[in-house]
Amino acid sequence: MAYGKYVLAVSYHCLTKNKRIDMTKTDMKKLKMYINNIYESSGEDGVTKMVSQMYSDYIELAKIATNNEYQAGWTHKELIEYLKN
Repeated sequence: MAYGKYVLAVSYHCLTKNKRIDMTKTDMKKLKMYINNIYESSGEDGVTKMVSQMYSDYIELAKIATNNEYQAGWTHKELIEYLKN
């Protein structure tokens, strides 16, 4: 299953915490099915690993996008502002 945009959406939501993600009902259904499949096959550990991997991927992309100037304490909003400038 190609789930890149769904993982990105979940990652964005997890990292920004209070932001709403506009996804279609179909997108949400696919995301829910994907997460449920991980949970059913690997339990909480599988979901935890998935979120951990998404976070690691986000950090890696942030470092690449900022030429390694990204700081671990930056919020998502701070990263976006840095990238806009």
